[in-house]
Amino acid sequence: MTNKESYPASRKKGGKTKALLVFFLVVAAFIAGVFAVPYLRPFLLRLLYPTTDLTPPRISEVSVASVKTSIVTITWTTDESANSTIFYGKRADNLEYVASDSSFNTEHSTTIRDLQPISRYHFKIVVWDKAGNRAESDVRDFETGSPSITQWGICFHPEAGWFGYDFEQIATNNITWVRMDFSWTRIEPQQGNYEFDFYEDVVGEAQSNGIEILGIVGNGFVGEQPEWVKDAGGIENPNYPDWVGNLTFQVISRFGDRVKYWQIENELNHWELHKLAGWREGEWTDDRIRSVLIRATEAAKRGDPDCIRLINVECDNLNWEEFLTKVRDWGISYEGVGLDFYPNYLDRTGDPEKADWIEDRILAAKEFKSLVIVTETGYSTYDAVHNEEKQVAFIKRVIEGSQNGGVQGLFVYSYVDRAISTDIEDNFGLKRNDRTSKPAWYEYGNLIAYWSSLLS
Repeated sequence: MTNKESYPASRKKGGKTKALLVFFLVVAAFIAGVFAVPYLRPFLLRLLYPTTDLTPPRISEVSVASVKTSIVTITWTTDESANSTIFYGKRADNLEYVASDSSFNTEHSTTIRDLQPISRYHFKIVVWDKAGNRAESDVRDFETGSPSITQWGICFHPEAGWFGYDFEQIATNNITWVRMDFSWTRIEPQQGNYEFDFYEDVVGEAQSNGIEILGIVGNGFVGEQPEWVKDAGGIENPNYPDWVGNLTFQVISRFGDRVKYWQIENELNHWELHKLAGWREGEWTDDRIRSVLIRATEAAKRGDPDCIRLINVECDNLNWEEFLTKVRDWGISYEGVGLDFYPNYLDRTGDPEKADWIEDRILAAKEFKSLVIVTETGYSTYDAVHNEEKQVAFIKRVIEGSQNGGVQGLFVYSYVDRAISTDIEDNFGLKRNDRTSKPAWYEYGNLIAYWSSLLS
């Protein structure tokens, strides 16, 4: 007769013990997997994928596909589907950092960020197949690149009565360059009557504080045009390109011995949106833009044969590469591309990680000119979503992306908020309207000191 009493008590107890043991092993393996303890993963995988497969994956074609100032991409293949972990560090016998990918693939690519520039790193790859079989590569190495930025700048609008104090503040925060307009309306209030006293004072004060200038000349914004230009029809007047050429020659011949970098006009690929915002007037057709750029770039070289001419684009506008292609086809002569970059402008999330996009923009710009400068980038703190904490994160990430892209200069927009308001345009400053410092002001100065120290 077979019934439950026929089984010894010890067997029943052993069965419960075994069940509990299996239960605890499953829980332990699950916890190990959740917390990504690499060497315990096979136990979890064996439980999830019971099999008789005992053959580990084969790793091949390991390559450091791309290595830059603070980022590396490593690729490899496996002969069967596997997940993977890269162990890396500055010592081959102490690979203390981990980058994991839990997905199962045969073609693998892992990007590691936040590396220290000018440093040698060692790494090995460890993979597991679905049966829990483990394989690892030899230890290999790579070396991160040197920082590229030598022009640490800020976009600056000199104000009478303030610019002496402001230059002192800028210099003490490790900033060595400013980008500023040589305003047409201030310099040529009447046609042919050029007044330079204000900018002589500004340039002299900058020099006394050890600050160099990237000048903007020929800006056609409504607020920069003298009244006599507006009254004559602005860009609609056929003489407008000659007026811009005359201004450019006068300004650069006057200041060319002290200012070597000149941006010609401003974001001409973006003129239609400027017009919608009320910043430009008239129709800036291709023919008119071409004429303005030809006159101004030629006049710049007449004013100073050694000057470096930049043409800048708003690179959040999808037409920017098409515009630079037109400039090339028009035969315009210039030395470098300026990128104006605002990935969080009026977005909903305010995500500072969008700053990472600058690297791809830089690499694309280098298809046109090897000299690329980020002439404007910034983060407005105009509401609760776009706040001062995120501005700090944006500054850090845009510098890293710019270094990895290999730019020569970076200019943050801007020095000070325009007004106390909730308007996006008024709140890009690293200082508030009363000139108290936002956290990003200190972060920028500290980051300049850090990156500069790597080149000393």
